[in-house]
Amino acid sequence: MRNPIRTSTALFVLSGLLASAAPAPAQSPPEQAGSRSQLSKNAGPVVSIDFPGGTINDFIKAVQKAAAPAAVNVIRPAEAASVQAPPISLRNVTVKTALESLRFAFQDSGEHRFQVEDFGGDAGSEPVYAVRYGRMSSRAAAPPPADDRTIEVFSIRDLIEPTNPGADPSGTISRDHILSAVDTALRLDDRQNETPPEIKYHQDTGLLIVRGTGEQVNLIRALLLRVRDDAKSRRSDAEVFGSQLRGLEGELRRMMTELDVKKKEADMLKARLDRSRKLRDAGTASEDELAAIELQYTRGMGEVQMVSARIEQLEQEIKARREARPATAEPTTAVYDLADLAAAGAELEALAQTLTGGNVQQGPDKGKGFSLVVTAPEAGQELFKQALAAVRKAVGTAAKKTGAR
Repeated sequence: MRNPIRTSTALFVLSGLLASAAPAPAQSPPEQAGSRSQLSKNAGPVVSIDFPGGTINDFIKAVQKAAAPAAVNVIRPAEAASVQAPPISLRNVTVKTALESLRFAFQDSGEHRFQVEDFGGDAGSEPVYAVRYGRMSSRAAAPPPADDRTIEVFSIRDLIEPTNPGADPSGTISRDHILSAVDTALRLDDRQNETPPEIKYHQDTGLLIVRGTGEQVNLIRALLLRVRDDAKSRRSDAEVFGSQLRGLEGELRRMMTELDVKKKEADMLKARLDRSRKLRDAGTASEDELAAIELQYTRGMGEVQMVSARIEQLEQEIKARREARPATAEPTTAVYDLADLAAAGAELEALAQTLTGGNVQQGPDKGKGFSLVVTAPEAGQELFKQALAAVRKAVGTAAKKTGAR
């Protein structure tokens, strides 16, 4: 099997994938950006597909089967039915996205061109999709190179957006940070005579679409898996912390309300006590009546003091928890031993700068290895640690597979 990545792989320039127009075929040119098919909101049900390869007709049937019991109406030209499509693997994508993956399953310089148009439908009716097909002349089309590349779609929306409105954003990672980690992992997986994978990011759906060899796809999958595990752990910690803090703040608000009520009750008892004393002095109230009111007033003041003490305790707890909030903004300095990844020192230095946003310098080189000294906020340090762990795991897995050949 051929090797996946050249060391010279550049950072991928990612743009809105499904909103970009495919190259126009000689016949049936695709519609330009802004056409009805691109603006339609009727994207159909969500499906997952492992298509082993076959004809376009086979692929359409696989999409329809995956969408069952929902009906998926697809119109395609007769001449497109027998066109051979490569293996395509999709996870949790809409029917429209699945059909549009045909646009990227063929080389731009190849013979075949596909475009998907959504005809929508009347209220209550099922959506209708048309697969438009064009074929370049044999003179203009370059023969597609034989390779073992496949298409796989990864959803990273759960990594780059909070799980719900108002959630702590500390458990999220920016899209650029994820793509930088992917690019660094591909650079470290240094293999010769390989075509770099094609990577596109679709912003509206949060999908990362990869076209490459099985090993390239597995490398990216392993890295995203580690990043997702770490993000879940940090998000869980942040949610527990936030839940505890919100609980204390809620109790504080209740205690403040209760204190206000207790003070008003105590003021009423004090006024009643003053009247009872005057009535006793005038001989119209007994000592027993006065003693009973004095006891009520004493108990009321005791409750005021107890609530006030609890409020003071809650305020101290809330202050202490806020000061101990994870991932503080204060910069810290850490030294990372990267001797095992020294061959990619420049890429790792750039990755550290991107992820931490702090000061990154190479450590003193005594001929024993390679290290980086990073001064940055704790959140950035943690993100860089996670990226390093993911890269080491992904590269180590790929190296074991290579050695086993």
